[in-house]
Amino acid sequence: AFDPHLQNPYSMNIYLGIQRELTPSWMLESAFVATRGVKYPMERVFNPVDRLTGLRPNPNLAEGYYEDNTQNTVYTSWQTSLRKRYSKNLAGGFHYTWSKALSTAGGDIGGYYQGDAGVLTQDFFNPRADRGLSAGDLTHYFAFQMVYDLPLLNGSNVLLRQALGGWEVSSMFVATTGGGLTIGQTSSLQVTRPDYIGGNAIFSDSRETLQYLNKAAYALVPLSPVSGASIRPGNVGVNAIRGPGRVNLDLSLGKNFAIAERIKLQVRADAFNSINHTNLSGLTTSLNSPTFGRFTSTRGARVVQLNARFRF
Repeated sequence: AFDPHLQNPYSMNIYLGIQRELTPSWMLESAFVATRGVKYPMERVFNPVDRLTGLRPNPNLAEGYYEDNTQNTVYTSWQTSLRKRYSKNLAGGFHYTWSKALSTAGGDIGGYYQGDAGVLTQDFFNPRADRGLSAGDLTHYFAFQMVYDLPLLNGSNVLLRQALGGWEVSSMFVATTGGGLTIGQTSSLQVTRPDYIGGNAIFSDSRETLQYLNKAAYALVPLSPVSGASIRPGNVGVNAIRGPGRVNLDLSLGKNFAIAERIKLQVRADAFNSINHTNLSGLTTSLNSPTFGRFTSTRGARVVQLNARFRF
């Protein structure tokens, strides 16, 4: 189903910041950045079975997806960057963002079949009860990048210049807190969440045990034997639990050779996840699953690639 009165979504943006030159090559920027999204698409399931009787409100229709423009989103953040312009063979920067994003259906301008939007509403007539963290929300984000060109050693003898000159080192470091996790349970309804009943939702020793979520902190909402649906919505919110954070460091080392005036060769080695840090992933968030809350995969181990490039 589609509401013919849908209007295009729009955003109201706020930026209040300062920029300050600390030295001729260093610059500090800090700002409060916020966005309010209005009339964003939101998708819900219409004509679901009654939780207790198993009958549909309109017995002549099956259930389907109803899309309107009732989703509003809010993003607020404090963003700070310390940047170094290229000088003395070095360029780089430090970037930190502290933020929060809230919405009722993922916060994307796309519908259910694209982007980050999704069907998250337990009660068609009460979508505000499902307001929570937007998809991709990260409380803390820190990044650092650097490029350093070793001196060319012009004026040195040819062997020394070719062996030690022309090297380039670069790196990219990223550390973030985790995104939101939505705990669910299976039923005849498309969206069903359990109850939080107390206790620590996350185990502190999950890197050793691989068990991240505490199953004892939740309880399944009873299902109606007639409809197969939960007898009421669960009290667990959308993206109510934070997933694990991520740490990654990429390094690159390259050597530039000047073969002729207009012909240059670069040989380069890139190491992704160079410190081989294990970022655990693959969490199962359905409370009915025997692997609920357990890490089942990783974001990948160290990868090294070699390449060469001619420039002329």
